[in-house]
Amino acid sequence: MHDLKSLRDQIDVLRDGMRRRGKLDQIGPLIDRAEALDRDRRLNIQAVEERKAARNTATQAVARRKKAKENADKSKYFKKTIEHFDVHKPLGMRMAGYCLLHLRSADNNAPSLMLYGIPGLEHLADEMRESSLRERTRRRVTTFIET
Repeated sequence: MHDLKSLRDQIDVLRDGMRRRGKLDQIGPLIDRAEALDRDRRLNIQAVEERKAARNTATQAVARRKKAKENADKSKYFKKTIEHFDVHKPLGMRMAGYCLLHLRSADNNAPSLMLYGIPGLEHLADEMRESSLRERTRRRVTTFIET
């Protein structure tokens, strides 16, 4: 078992070791996939941190406006919502008890975000779906599908 840091820092050493054992043909695609997943994970973490920073900036702006007794309408700062999401369960992730959550937003800065490797993510997605359905029922919003 190799941890992500050794995979990231010593990928060539890992490939050489698999080549010496004659397993590079079998394990090579897995190493490539793990490297790509780690790169995607790091990019997603960076995107989430940028979004958190933007949220914190907006929250501070609202707090300043409230303190100055000005109009502090939060909708001016918090307009973007999740429009749609999908849950994907590739075989390897399903075997490990994980899933992939693909979020789609109307936000042009981050129209799509993939979350994975989080324990209980499938349960969270189910709760989001149920909450969305309850809200649609409350607002009497229906979806029409053309056949």
